[in-house]
Amino acid sequence: VGYVLGIYGCLCSIFDSADSANTWIHAENADFGGASPLSRMLAGNVGDLFTTFTYVNNWLNGIW
Repeated sequence: VGYVLGIYGCLCSIFDSADSANTWIHAENADFGGASPLSRMLAGNVGDLFTTFTYVNNWLNGIW
């Protein structure tokens, strides 16, 4: 649950609207192997949630 809440918090800080965050999380993304971040999160592995959280947290904090 912690990773999901962390991802949500980061997305709320990155995007000005829920629609923008929703669009991003459903869009294909080369950094996720061409899959959407949501697909990665739903893959069934806690490590996938960690990967998604780390990605958005680094994005939020300008770490690439």
